[in-house]
Amino acid sequence: MFRCNECGEEFDAPEYYIEYHGDASAPGERWAVCPRCGDTDFEEIIYGGGPDDDL
Repeated sequence: MFRCNECGEEFDAPEYYIEYHGDASAPGERWAVCPRCGDTDFEEIIYGGGPDDDL
């Protein structure tokens, strides 16, 4: 699970964008973004398994 630091959306997997910079034969630049707002500032969050989960 991931959480976007920009919009707060929680999502299972980021979307990926590829920028070819005008040359489709090149491998391109790839980056992961939030599926809601498109920002790259997100982090993986882990639920469960901690000692305080039952509090």
